[in-house]
This record gives sequence, C-alpha cells and structure tokens, in this order.
Amino acid sequence: MSEKTGVIDWSMPVNLGSAINTKGQEMSPYYNPEKQLLYFSSNMHEGAEGKDIFIAKKTGEGWKDWSKPIKWEQISSRGSEVSVTFISDAEVVWSSTTNSDGFADLMTFETIVPLETPLEFSPAPPAILPPKQPISKAMPVANTSDSISPIFPRTAIGKAEIQLSQLENNKPTAEDKESPIAWLVIDAKNNKRLDFSIHLKEGEIEKPINNRDSLYISNLQSNGVNEVKVMSEGFFPKYLNINDIKSNDKTVVLMTKVEPGSVLLLDKVNFKRGTSELEGVETISSLTELANFLVENPSVKIRINGHTDSVGDPGLNKGLSLERAGSVRDFW
Repeated sequence: MSEKTGVIDWSMPVNLGSAINTKGQEMSPYYNPEKQLLYFSSNMHEGAEGKDIFIAKKTGEGWKDWSKPIKWEQISSRGSEVSVTFISDAEVVWSSTTNSDGFADLMTFETIVPLETPLEFSPAPPAILPPKQPISKAMPVANTSDSISPIFPRTAIGKAEIQLSQLENNKPTAEDKESPIAWLVIDAKNNKRLDFSIHLKEGEIEKPINNRDSLYISNLQSNGVNEVKVMSEGFFPKYLNINDIKSNDKTVVLMTKVEPGSVLLLDKVNFKRGTSELEGVETISSLTELANFLVENPSVKIRINGHTDSVGDPGLNKGLSLERAGSVRDFW
C-alpha cells in the first residue's frame, strides 16, 4: 500500500503483512475504504483452486491488521480468477480462465444478481516468524580485503536479498554523486506536461539557460543564483526560490494558464499591517515581474482582488481590501 502525498509523490510502500501475503501469488488488489474490504487474487490461501478472488476486512488502524481472507465463492470457478472490478455496489466484472493457455475472459452476470459477499470475518492466525539466526549464518559477510560491500535493495516479493558490488578503491558509487535537477512542469488545471524554458536570477540579473538538463543545485548556489524563473508559452511565469528546488527528486512546477477565470495568487506581495502600503523587497520584485509580463503581453487583461483577514470590523476590512487592490494596480 502506498498513499499519494503530492502531484507525483507517493509514500513508501507498506507490505500488507502475512495475513494477506503468502509464499504464493497475490495479485490485482481492490480496496473499498468505506467498507474497509480488500479484494485480491491468490493461489495459496485456504480453498484456492488455481487463482481465486479472496476478501479480507481491515481490523485495525495499521495496514497489517486484517481478518482471515475468505474465498469469494460466488464468482469462483475451477479455473483462475485474477482480477475484479466494481461497476457499482451491485455489479462486478472479473477475469476468468478455465483452460491451460493462460488467456482469460472478462465475465459478469447476464442479469444483475445480489452479490453474496461475506458478512462476518474471523481473525487471521498469528504470523509464524522464522527462528532467529546469528548474523554470520543469516547472510554472507563482505570480504573487506576485496572492497566488497553488501547492498540491500527493496524487493517486491517481501524477501531479503543481498547483492554484492565491487567498489574500486572505496570510491563513491554513482548513487552517491549529485544528480542534475529533474523538472516536471505541468498545467495546474489538467495536469498535462508542458514544454518550458528557464531563466536564472543572480540578484537583479536574469539570464536564459540553454541546457536546463545539466543544472545542479550546488552549481546554482556557488554562482549566487537566488531564484529560477520557469516559463511556458501561454502561461504565467513561475518563480522558484533555490530552496524550493529538490536535489533527489523531481521538482514539480504547477503553471497557471493565461485564460479567463484563471486565478494567480500573488503570494509574495505583502502590506504593512492594517494599511495598504506595500512592504518588502520581495513585494517590489514580484510586482515588477508581473508588470513586465503584462507589458510583454498587452492583450492580457487582469482583475485584481484584495483580501484581509477576518479580524476587525467587516466594513473597515472591505475598504482596506479595495485600497490594497488599488495599491497593486497603481504600482507600475
């Protein structure tokens, strides 16, 4: 199980534990979060003939807490059932094969019938852990004289693996070296990937970059780059502080399209408390960049909305909002 934590970011996968996973094959999971039921195919749970669909109920807060899986008899055959898809709460489609060539057909009921799924689930038996072994017996020991070091890759089958890698004179491997910045520039509205270009800002100086795929954070920092400008035709430019750029993962840049209804948040524009007076170097820089964009794109018309917090008199706050919008309008 892995949860989506960002546009392209996912949490570290968690093994669902021995109640679900056997030494055989578990495939094609479907989880219903409302009923906390997990549907999956297995060829080694009790009652399996070939592969069959099993159902287990989540019994705790963790992802290893499950009931004993029960075979879904209603859609089982003497062949193999590998996947199930819910069309609605009352109708399913599943794959099934009754021959030996491995090719399956998609099946459903000719007329909709009530789905006969288990109503009660029994606890899963406790996991049987293998006896502990001394480290010398559990895994091979690296021969330090030959500069061989063990590497433990994450495995998809839930078993420990050891891979030996030859290190030349104990030099850092390729994984230890800094990777170039990886960019993912997408339309924030429909998540489509965009063509883009990049300018680097060193103080007030802005210069284009021809080969954006060879940028390294360490080089940007050593050259005094404090901001990166990302541009795509038909979109408002995006400015990233050097600290917002990732060194070990893709840097995701969400772009706002220049079209009616688009909202661009001026998150670097600040005002002195309780007034409409612009405040801060970032505010001036941000509004200057917006003004330059509008000068370069004279057909673009924008509406400026001002906001305050909810503290204080609503009438006074409304007036302050209008004054702040006016300050932004009158800046250039």
